[in-house]
Amino acid sequence: MRLRDISLVNKAGIAVLAVLLPIAITFLSSYERNKRTEQERVLAELAADASVFEGMIYQFFNKLSARAEDFSTDGIIRDGLDEIAGNRRAETARLSEYLSKHKLSIDKSINSMSLLTLDGRVAASTDKNMLGKDFSTSQFFTNSLKEPSISETRSEDTRLPLIAAGAPIKSRATGKLTGVLVNLTNITKLNSMINRITVGKHKKEYGVKPWVSAQKNLNWNVYVIDRNMRVISKPALVTDEAFNRTVDLLPARQCLDSNTEYAGFYRNFIGENVAGASLCVPQMKWAVLVEAREEDILAPLNAIWRDAITTAVAVIGILVLLVLAFIRQVAKPLKRLAKATDSIASGDYNVSVIDEGNDEIGRLAKSFNRMSAEVSKRTTLLEESTERLNTVIENSTAAIYLKDTEGRYILANRKHSNICNIKPDEIIGKTDGDVCPRELAEKLAENDRLVISGRKPRTFEEAVDEDGGTHYYVSVKVPILGPAGVPVALCGISTDITERKRNEEKIARQSRLYLVLSRINEAIVRIRDVEALYEEACAIAVKDGGFLMAWVGTVDKANMIIKPVASYGSGTDYASIANITLKDMPEGRGPTGTAAREGVYSVSNDIMSDPRMAPWKDSAAKQGYRSSAAFPIFAGKSIIAVLNLYSNEKAFFNDEEIKLLDALASDLAFAVNSIELEKEAIRANEELLLIQSMTIAVREAEDYGAAFEFTIRKICDITGWVGGEAWLPSVSGAVFEYGSAWYSADPKFKAPLELSSTPKIGRGEGLIGRVWQSRKPEIIKELSANGGGIPFLTKDATAAGVTSVAGIPITSGNKNNEVLAVLIFFMRAGTSNDTGRINFISIIAAQLGNALSRKRAEDERIELQRRHEELLNSLTIGVFRTSATNGRFVEANPAIVNMLEAGSKEELFTHKAIEFYSDKKRRDELLEKLLKDGYAKNEPLSVTTLKGKIISCEMSAVLRKNKNGVLCLDGILEDVTEHAKLHEQLAHSQRMEAIGQLAGGIAHDFNNILTAVIGYSNLLLISASANDKTKKHAEQILILAEKAANLTKELLTFSRKQEVTLQPVNLNEAVRTFSKILPRLISEQINAKIELYNEPLTVMADVVQIEQVLLNLATNARDAMPQGGTLSITTGITVIDDEFMAKRGWGEKGVLASINFSDSGTGIDKETQKHLFEPFFTTKDVGKGTGLGLSLCYGIIKEHHGFIDFVSSVGKGTTFTIYLPLAEKTHGTIIA
Repeated sequence: MRLRDISLVNKAGIAVLAVLLPIAITFLSSYERNKRTEQERVLAELAADASVFEGMIYQFFNKLSARAEDFSTDGIIRDGLDEIAGNRRAETARLSEYLSKHKLSIDKSINSMSLLTLDGRVAASTDKNMLGKDFSTSQFFTNSLKEPSISETRSEDTRLPLIAAGAPIKSRATGKLTGVLVNLTNITKLNSMINRITVGKHKKEYGVKPWVSAQKNLNWNVYVIDRNMRVISKPALVTDEAFNRTVDLLPARQCLDSNTEYAGFYRNFIGENVAGASLCVPQMKWAVLVEAREEDILAPLNAIWRDAITTAVAVIGILVLLVLAFIRQVAKPLKRLAKATDSIASGDYNVSVIDEGNDEIGRLAKSFNRMSAEVSKRTTLLEESTERLNTVIENSTAAIYLKDTEGRYILANRKHSNICNIKPDEIIGKTDGDVCPRELAEKLAENDRLVISGRKPRTFEEAVDEDGGTHYYVSVKVPILGPAGVPVALCGISTDITERKRNEEKIARQSRLYLVLSRINEAIVRIRDVEALYEEACAIAVKDGGFLMAWVGTVDKANMIIKPVASYGSGTDYASIANITLKDMPEGRGPTGTAAREGVYSVSNDIMSDPRMAPWKDSAAKQGYRSSAAFPIFAGKSIIAVLNLYSNEKAFFNDEEIKLLDALASDLAFAVNSIELEKEAIRANEELLLIQSMTIAVREAEDYGAAFEFTIRKICDITGWVGGEAWLPSVSGAVFEYGSAWYSADPKFKAPLELSSTPKIGRGEGLIGRVWQSRKPEIIKELSANGGGIPFLTKDATAAGVTSVAGIPITSGNKNNEVLAVLIFFMRAGTSNDTGRINFISIIAAQLGNALSRKRAEDERIELQRRHEELLNSLTIGVFRTSATNGRFVEANPAIVNMLEAGSKEELFTHKAIEFYSDKKRRDELLEKLLKDGYAKNEPLSVTTLKGKIISCEMSAVLRKNKNGVLCLDGILEDVTEHAKLHEQLAHSQRMEAIGQLAGGIAHDFNNILTAVIGYSNLLLISASANDKTKKHAEQILILAEKAANLTKELLTFSRKQEVTLQPVNLNEAVRTFSKILPRLISEQINAKIELYNEPLTVMADVVQIEQVLLNLATNARDAMPQGGTLSITTGITVIDDEFMAKRGWGEKGVLASINFSDSGTGIDKETQKHLFEPFFTTKDVGKGTGLGLSLCYGIIKEHHGFIDFVSSVGKGTTFTIYLPLAEKTHGTIIA
């Protein structure tokens, strides 16, 4: 049967069936899905609520623990427990009462509060039944001994567990553990709190908001199960019979056995199907369960099921209405859904459809709305995330980009677009070949292919032309793989390392330059030829310095050009064709010409754009030169050459490199100057050696003939001349006669030699006479053609092959300048250098003349010097001469050598006179006087010898010039040390005696006044009543008067008016006795050392006054060591002899006992030392010292016929030495 043959009712029925069937299927599927979703939602909510209860329980525990810890720090509790531990049992009642009144009332949740001693027994408690109980094995006691803790415990009179919060108690006096404080709280407190939260009647207790789940009219239960699977809390919505009941539930078992929380559906202990979640409290071994009945959870779904059945029956009953309703209830909603779907497909996610019921289409509309909202939410999050990522990428300092496998850009940030010099939106779809130079694009593409083909990340270093220069990047490129592991794209991040690269290159270049400096300096030491040195320097600059070419040109001022003499590197012919001039014209304005003309370095860091380089631009471009620099090489103040360097990089020469290269040029200049000086020195040395050898020959020769023969032969050896003769004045001086000669071994010279032995030559006759007369050398270049030569020798000399002859005078060099001899030399062939040789020989002749003059006067000088030295050596006063140029001694007699304690004259001559002045200020005054007046007479000064001894001297000296015009100082020096010491000692003794007399007189008169003051004070004390202020004032007057009396006693002792009782005293015992009270005088930071002589040291002394001296010295030593130090007292024996007295200027010969009193304190400066023993002189603050301590010591020691001396250095300490005469005979008992 065809469809068109079926009635419309059947068609409608078929249509209804066709509609109802999928609706029914959809409903059932949706119901099951929603059921699972609802179950999962409820379980998640239960788990969340369980977490809330977990936090609440732990906060409850923390509150209990904090309260216990707070109570444990209470001072009364800590002290009370200390007293109980001290067996003061009466304290138990008082402390228990204090806990009840002042602590238990603070927190109503606490049932009882107890204090346990370290043996676990209750010492005090708010519960009298707890007193004396032993809890030493209880977990809460052992846990609380170390730190605050929470534990579960049970009471004997209740079936409910108790929560025990304990904290250790430490003694306030010792800080040691004395016991434990335990607060017991009933579990009902926790149960009450849980129930209030369960029913939503709490007010944010413990930070928990009102429970949302309680507002859904569901039967929720929360209860606690302990480790024994017993319900220990009363659920709010369950009968009381569940309380304290043992249960076996999967969530509790799983929590207690493995500490694993559970969420799911199960049957609870009263047989109901419930959904529940557990939380574990491992600290207490508890499990907390949160449950809701399953029927309450599924109630909404069951309502939906009933509504659906009703709807289905209604639809079947009113089939016609259903067809009509189909259009309204199905077609239209579907049309709205389709339209909304199109909107989502077009990108509009903020759409929704109207849900007009709870049928399938209504639920579909709800589902669609939920889906639309979720899609909109996730799309918004994705867009925000994408926007943040794009912001990071766009603002990154690194270049970030994404390419497909064909190299086309999918994404590129602003940094990468700037590198490619293209806008970010224009680079999309392009390749590197479209935006980069071909060579760079090929390199980048090759790197991309390596990453894609290798299918793993790789790192490359890539160079890019950017901002007018080369930038270097480290690029990390990562392949993006598709599902099949095949690369679909490439992501790259390129970080600019240009600055680091430049720094590395800068360091490398500087290292190369330092290597060049080192290598060239090594060549400077090794090479002693200028041009070879230039060649080596150029080679080193190119090989080690990285330059393309280097050359050196010398300055030719005559032709005004720079002449290349050395070069190395690429394009060395460039220097030869440069044609650089010294003139101020285009060919002389480049770096080389400028450096040679102005004497400063010149740099061109861009040859192609530098107008100064125009004449050489094309040649430089051909060779690849981009930068050049020129550095002048000086000889003194003159420029002799220029060092030129070329590089293939623009801006190659920076300031640091220019400084190094300028220093290199300076090193070369020094080397060139050194080489030239060495050559000059060699030539001068050769000439000097010749002069010296001739001078020595003249000085050591037995007669002038032998000396002249040696001289002629040496000169002929150097010049190549064939012979010569020496003509000397006769005894009368009227004529010149033959003296001696030397000729080569040629027999042709036999006849001239014989002819020269007899003639006599007058003044002006022939060559010899003319030289004698004019005192100037003369040369005859053509002997045969000159009749004015040597007439008697000309023929035979010409026959011997002589063509030229020269005459040279030897003069005395003094003011008379008499001619001592005339030397003639014979030459077979004249040369252009003969004139220069004659000048050189003339210099030798002048030296010979001086030597002959000196030899003549030598004996006279030796005799005069002998007499002079004999006179100086016999003087006891020092005689000296010093050079005013360098201040060194140049002459000295033995007396001054001994006075200055030099080992010899030679040792003294190595020192300057100014080294011996003790006082620099006095030295400057004397030098100023000598320079002003030219002399000094009987000037006093202090001199420090080479061995460090200081002596007093008087000097008389005169500033004069010696015969050579050199300024020098001649003088005499007399040692007046003994005289000065005696004078100073006398003055000091007179001064101290006068002060002593003055002090004694004042003290005597002052004592009379004090006697009256003390008497009247005693009268006031007698007349005053006990409480009268006058009595107190009188007592104070007496105290101060006694102090004044002690002061006058010290003054009388210093002035020797105090009676002194001298008895035999063993100094060792006196020091030993004093050492017993010494610790009370000094601080603990001072270490006292006592060293006594191994035998008794008996002296005649007043032991009380000796102890007073030691006391004063100890007090001063203590004040000198405020930060601590070492105080040393030693006794011994000192022998005073002439040397001792000469060194110190005081003393008497004999053997004396000594006491050394040393400290390591601050020391005493020179100015203070001058006033050290003066009365009332003190360096201490006002009120801290009288200034009589050391002056009293001085007076006491003098009264004992002894001496006191000291040595001090600032920062190193002070040593006082007391010298007392040893007793020759012991009278009476020795006092210890």
